[in-house]
Amino acid sequence: MPPKRKRAAAPVNEEKTVKPKASVPKAKMPKTETKPARVKVEALETQTAIEGLTAPVQDRPRCSWLARCIGKRTDTPIARIYTEYHDTEWGAKNRLDDNRYLFEMLVLEGAQAGLSWATILLRREAYREAYSHWDVDAIAGYTPEKLSKLLSGDSGVIRNRAKIESSIANARLFLEIVAEHNGSFREYLDGFIQKADPKEFGPRTAKDGIRATSQLSEDLSADLRARGMRFVGPTCMYAYLQSIGVVDDHDWDCFRHRRFQDKQA
Repeated sequence: MPPKRKRAAAPVNEEKTVKPKASVPKAKMPKTETKPARVKVEALETQTAIEGLTAPVQDRPRCSWLARCIGKRTDTPIARIYTEYHDTEWGAKNRLDDNRYLFEMLVLEGAQAGLSWATILLRREAYREAYSHWDVDAIAGYTPEKLSKLLSGDSGVIRNRAKIESSIANARLFLEIVAEHNGSFREYLDGFIQKADPKEFGPRTAKDGIRATSQLSEDLSADLRARGMRFVGPTCMYAYLQSIGVVDDHDWDCFRHRRFQDKQA
C-alpha cells in the first residue's frame, strides 16, 4: 500500500478565500437635516419669527431668567428670539410715547397668561398681522366676522376666545383712557408712577430678590379692571411694566442693567 500522504499544514497569516455571498441592496434613507430643539408651539413653523436676527454676542453677562428659559443651547430659534428680546427690548423705556406699542404689549402680556413667553414671542409677527399692525382704532371696531377669523386656525394667534374677546373690548377702553389723557396712554401711566415708591422702579441691586407684583402693578391693575379691562391682573401688569421699561428688573450684573446703559448714554 502506498504510504499515506500527510495533510499540508495550513498556511500561516494567509486569508482564506471566502466565496462572497450575494448581498441584498439596502434601501437608501433620505438625508434629514438636524432639527433644532423642539418647542411645543405651532408658531415654530413661522420662520418669519427669526428672520433678520443676528447671532447674539455670547460673552455678555445676561439676566439669569434668560438662561433658565433657553437652557444651554444658544443656537436654537427660541434662544435667538429670547436673546434678541432681552438685549434690545425688555426693560427699555424708549417707546413709552408710542400708543400702539403700549397697547401691543398690553395684549401680548394678557395673551401670555398661563403660557410661556416663548409661545408669544414665536407668534409675535402673526399677532401683528392679525391685529392690523396694532392699529388700536381698527381693533376697537372689529366685527363678529373678524372675531371668527381671529379664532380660526389661520390667524396664528392663541385661539382662546376669552383672551381675544377681551383684547377687542380692551382696545375700546384703551381709546377712552387715551382720550381722557391728551391722547397719551403714557400720561395715564404717569399718574400712577408719580405716586409710587421710587424703589419700585429699580434698578435692582445685587441684594434684591425676584418679585412678581408690586404696589404699582396692583394699583394699575385695580384701576384698569374697574374700567372693565380683563386679563390685567397685578402679576400681568407687573410683567407689563417690566417689558415697557417702567420697571428695570435686569440682574445687577447684566449688561443691560440701567447703570451700564447710563454710562454709555
